[in-house]
Amino acid sequence: MNKPNIFILTIDSLRKDKIFDETSTAVIPNFNWLKQHSSSFTDAISASDETGRSLGCLFTGLYPYNSEITHFNFNSSIPNIFSILNENGYSRYASVPDVSFFMNLTKDFEICDSYVYDKRDLWLQLNGGIGEKIIQFLKNKKTEPWIYYIHLMDLHSPFFIPKEFDNQKYGRTRYERMISSIDVWLGKILKELDLENTLLIITADHGEYIPIIEKEVNYNSLKRKILKKGKNLFPFLESTGVKLSILDRNIKKKYAQKKYERKFSKNETRTLRSRGEDVLYDDVLRIPLFIFGKNIPIKFFSEQVSQVDILPTIFEYLDLKFMSENIDGNSFCPLFFDESFKEEFVYIESGSRDPKKLGSVIGLRTTKFKYFRSRINSSENKHLYNLITDPFEEKNLIGTLPKIEDEMENILLNFCSNHTSSLPKFDEDQSKEIENELRKLGYL
Repeated sequence: MNKPNIFILTIDSLRKDKIFDETSTAVIPNFNWLKQHSSSFTDAISASDETGRSLGCLFTGLYPYNSEITHFNFNSSIPNIFSILNENGYSRYASVPDVSFFMNLTKDFEICDSYVYDKRDLWLQLNGGIGEKIIQFLKNKKTEPWIYYIHLMDLHSPFFIPKEFDNQKYGRTRYERMISSIDVWLGKILKELDLENTLLIITADHGEYIPIIEKEVNYNSLKRKILKKGKNLFPFLESTGVKLSILDRNIKKKYAQKKYERKFSKNETRTLRSRGEDVLYDDVLRIPLFIFGKNIPIKFFSEQVSQVDILPTIFEYLDLKFMSENIDGNSFCPLFFDESFKEEFVYIESGSRDPKKLGSVIGLRTTKFKYFRSRINSSENKHLYNLITDPFEEKNLIGTLPKIEDEMENILLNFCSNHTSSLPKFDEDQSKEIENELRKLGYL
């Protein structure tokens, strides 16, 4: 077939349940249009709760222990979807935030419209101008065939809801109202695409914990404004202020968790967690996935697929040759044609906000069970959940199902047996750049 153009949109921190579950109150007519016109995957799993690790899986078809890609270490020696497509005649375009991972990913693109991403100072998001720039870019003639990649940060916490959407009619929670706002722009984007000649992929990097106590978000927003004013008045206090802010945040979070444990269920209390900690609940792992294109069926798929499966699926669909034996993913094209498809174990690992450390948790997931434990000590922090009978992962089954526990541990060891993940060493200047980026991302 003729080479179709490829449009990939990843929405930072977008959870599966807020798009597919009836409990969601977000107003999403354009996501609903996708459900009615594409292949929709309701059990797509992110390999990590960190952007660099998870998108590294999507773009290379490799798990992090093979690619060694993290948010602060982009391994440009690994072939990725963009470099391979470029070798096959595709022009490359992007609209991404100006943080190191995306800048390294797109440095050789023909055009990369990077937008300023700073939550406290200059961040525009879709409603502030980025949306119109994307629409204008889609209107302009591009060298075909092309791949256009967009990563949106509008939903990355803490986010700012456009005033017109900050209303209960657009969602019960702030998170759902923000999705309603994104949906409007999704509709505008879809109108500009030639859907007859485009392979469309819409997904997320990872999910998110949505705090049940929304006043916590308002408090943090006020605190950032105070810190910003203090930084401008007394710049020499910035480093001390950052350290005190982190300490203050951690103390308040621990206090809040203790306080709310008495008031809410275990599932509700854990919404106060952050990504990159010592657990890997489905809140941060289940993501939406839509694939639209010629000869791709309109159908819902409940089979478990992973981010590492997306690259081989795209290449099989395009009938492009690639070294499939050198990647971890498997094409799920057979699902499109009602052929047999064998679900695989999905490897999962937590991220780390310290670029000098690996995430503390690794594990495996199937459609029925999830197992994870300490990366360093296999006997510590062990979790096993039956996802069918306990979808909210409230009952840890460690010690009650020894056969399943042993099987999943052995498979996990086999996943990682020949690979020892390592991290690069950073000099003083690089460490300062990383600290500035962490601050830009709202983690400091």
